[in-house]
Amino acid sequence: MKNNKGFTIAELLVTFVLVMSIVLALFKVVDHYRERQQNATSVKEMNSYRNQIVKVVEDDILFNYRGIKEIKGLDQNDLSLSAIEKANFQQGIEIAFNGVIANAQPNTTNTKRLIVKKNGILYGDMFYEFPSKFVSAVDDVIYTETQVENVSSEDPSLKKAIYSIHIDLTHSELNRIFNINIVAVNNTPTITDTTNETP
Repeated sequence: MKNNKGFTIAELLVTFVLVMSIVLALFKVVDHYRERQQNATSVKEMNSYRNQIVKVVEDDILFNYRGIKEIKGLDQNDLSLSAIEKANFQQGIEIAFNGVIANAQPNTTNTKRLIVKKNGILYGDMFYEFPSKFVSAVDDVIYTETQVENVSSEDPSLKKAIYSIHIDLTHSELNRIFNINIVAVNNTPTITDTTNETP
């Protein structure tokens, strides 16, 4: 009886194909898992960035100042913009606050600019760089003011203003839009002009 101690070429080829198929399948699983981990990390970074921007603006509205007095849009050609603010300018707004909370004078106004640039957001004198090179702003900074009745007051002419600031950031790797929404109620009721209203 003849005893062959080696493999035939066909057996080697079949073994090689089986091993390579297993390796490729494992590589695809590992690559898919790594991509999911990277996506989860990117989402976490974007949520953290969004929360940071919302917190710093809301802290100014709620704690450092006595509410918002006015919001207006900014143009890159605005002469009052500094060179730092104009650099990589995409869009921006100027927020006028009702004075410092510690300040007793009600007529003082403090302003801060929120400027969206190509690589981050400049708020006041602090720059918040985007967490990734794949992040960019889309559309314009949308801001609205809505007057609502002040139910806590007996005077119907006193109204409160609700301010809303909306910024959309897109992440090109994730193919997803992240919304930065800041909503604030003016702490100081405003008296609306009723002279043009019909009786």
